[in-house]
Amino acid sequence: MGALGKGSSALALALALSMGCGDDEDAGGGAPVDAGMDAATSTGNGGVDAGGFACTSYTPPTGGMCGGTHCQENLASLEANGSPERACRKPEEAASLCSLRAPQAVSECVPQSIQQNGKSIAACAAPKLPELSAGCLDCFVRSAECALAQCLTQCINTNTPACDRCRRDSGCARVFYDCSGFADPIPGD
Repeated sequence: MGALGKGSSALALALALSMGCGDDEDAGGGAPVDAGMDAATSTGNGGVDAGGFACTSYTPPTGGMCGGTHCQENLASLEANGSPERACRKPEEAASLCSLRAPQAVSECVPQSIQQNGKSIAACAAPKLPELSAGCLDCFVRSAECALAQCLTQCINTNTPACDRCRRDSGCARVFYDCSGFADPIPGD
C-alpha cells in the first residue's frame, strides 16, 4: 500500500472513493444549480433519464441539475427528498453534494491519509468544507473509508463503472445515504 500513496495513483483512487467525482473545473466552486428551480423539473427516475442514461458518481453537474448519481435531480429536489432525521439538514450541505464540492474535497484528503499512515480524512476535509456540520462531514468520510477498505482494486483507476458497482455492492453508498439522510437516487440498494 506504500507505493499506492505516491503520485497519480493515489489521487485517482481518492477521486473514485468519495461519494462522487466531478471535473477539476468544478472543484473550487459552489453549487452550479439554480436553487430556485422547481423540484418538478427532476425526472425522479432513480438516477436514470428517459433515454436510459445512468448517472455515475462522476457525472458533472450541468444545466441546473446536480452532479454524481443525483444527475437527474436539481437542488430543490435533492433537499425535498431527504429524511427529516438526516445528518445533512442545512441547505448548504445539499448544495455541497449537488455541486460535488464535498465529495471532491473528501476525495482530495484520501491520498494524504494513505501517505501519512492513517491521518484523519475528516481532519483534512473539515477546513475545506466549513458549510458542513460535523455529522454531515462524517457521512462523506465514512463512505470514503468504506470504499478504501472494500473497493481499493476496483477504484484504483477512478471514474469507472467497476468502482461505482463495488461501492454499491459493498454497501459503501448505503453507508452514505443511511448516515446523511439524502434519498438514494438508485433504488434497490
